[in-house]
Amino acid sequence: MRNRAEGEDPRRVVVRFAVTLILLVAASSALISSEPFQSVVQSTSLELNAWITAALLRSLGESAVAVGSTIQSPQFAVHVWGGCDAIEPFALLTSGILASPARWDSRIVGVLLGAVVLFALNQLRLVSLFLTGAYAPTLFESLHIEIWQGVFILFTISLWLAWARWSLAGAAGTR
Repeated sequence: MRNRAEGEDPRRVVVRFAVTLILLVAASSALISSEPFQSVVQSTSLELNAWITAALLRSLGESAVAVGSTIQSPQFAVHVWGGCDAIEPFALLTSGILASPARWDSRIVGVLLGAVVLFALNQLRLVSLFLTGAYAPTLFESLHIEIWQGVFILFTISLWLAWARWSLAGAAGTR
């Protein structure tokens, strides 16, 4: 990070980060809620998530299939809705990374690795929710709303903090 090495006022760096973060979060929220994004990107993402989750469930011995953005088996069926595809956490993580005063190569690595990690975590979430719905349906809503939402928020923030620490270490020449 260049701010301290160049003698820039740390308060200015923090204010710039905060303003940039707010603008990026607002812009990503507007994009995600737009009709073109919803009808093209998000619908494709939901179907892809359902298809991959069904494939993972089959690898675990479940007879699950994806039909559009619905995952179904003889025991259970669940529709993957907007918000169940990790797009919002990814947008938040990306906003935090892009707003940070780090080198661009560090930012690119953070965004790419963040996408992979959040996608994998989301697949774990979808598989666990499906299995819970199929074999312990009384726990489904609690796991879906109370547990996984909190886990995703904390994990996204932790991922950004880990990236920031790694990026800062790299800027100090210890990466």
